[in-house]
Amino acid sequence: ASAQFASPYGVAVATDGTIYVADRENNMIKKISTDGVVSILAGTGQRGWRDGQGNIAVFNQPCDIVIGPDGNLYVSDLYNHMIRRVTPSGLVSSIAGAPGRPGDINGNRSVARFRGPVGMTLDSNGNLIVADYWNDKIKRVTLSGVVTTVAGSGGAGTNDGSVLTARFARPHSLAFDGAGNLFVTDQASRRIRRINTEGIVETVAGSGGTGFID
Repeated sequence: ASAQFASPYGVAVATDGTIYVADRENNMIKKISTDGVVSILAGTGQRGWRDGQGNIAVFNQPCDIVIGPDGNLYVSDLYNHMIRRVTPSGLVSSIAGAPGRPGDINGNRSVARFRGPVGMTLDSNGNLIVADYWNDKIKRVTLSGVVTTVAGSGGAGTNDGSVLTARFARPHSLAFDGAGNLFVTDQASRRIRRINTEGIVETVAGSGGTGFID
């Protein structure tokens, strides 16, 4: 109860029960042990970019965390426009994107560009699926750093249809169901969208209006 955070955002739980938290405004990745002790795994508290061991590594508003099949943490680093890797011992490295250089480019590692990666999840093959917020796209990132577009034609919109022509409006959080459909919270359109296994984007819920009507 004596621990403090500043805008805790993404969270992931390891198989041993350890909880990892992206403490966004503190620019840190924190660890909560099974007996409730909070410690800093990586990040100095400064805002910027630097790879390296946890006590020298620097983030710029880390948003979400997933634990990869290799046991490492993968972090969406919002204002660095990057995906970072953090080992359980706190060693930080960059796997996709270039620090502070937003864009919309598919490709390998530092060639790739994001514009505000936020929510993430893992697909059945162990790849990262990333909501590329200001690009209005969903992207796939392999653990070796190869980036491709999964859905979204670019530019904000609410068009359903093929993943090649559909549009999103600030996609934020992601989750797969047991059948392999991908659900997206489409923040600016105020809708829940689904990308089915046949590559079709559908609106599941929400009329587009602001409110709280069941």
